[in-house]
Amino acid sequence: HYRRAWAVAVLLLAGRGLSFNFLFATPSHELREADAKLLEERALAETKFRALRDSLRALFWIWTGFLGDSLAGRVHKDRARVRQELIEQGLRPTTSTSSGWVRG
Repeated sequence: HYRRAWAVAVLLLAGRGLSFNFLFATPSHELREADAKLLEERALAETKFRALRDSLRALFWIWTGFLGDSLAGRVHKDRARVRQELIEQGLRPTTSTSSGWVRG
């Protein structure tokens, strides 16, 4: 998902004057056939639409500070469960770039 990662990094990091470099991982020679097939399927799923969608999410976050995790929790029930567990542990969501959750 290089295209998406690059687009978001440009907005969030370079937009604040921070430089970044991408490191590319090379699959090992011992990659199992099933893993290779999965990687190929995921690569096909990485569309320009996803890069645009994630870029718009990043811009929205920059402008509003809203993470969107509460909305995602309504759609993805696992996220809702994990979010509730974190809240029960005394954590709260934050707009900080260093962490999505903080004590307090």
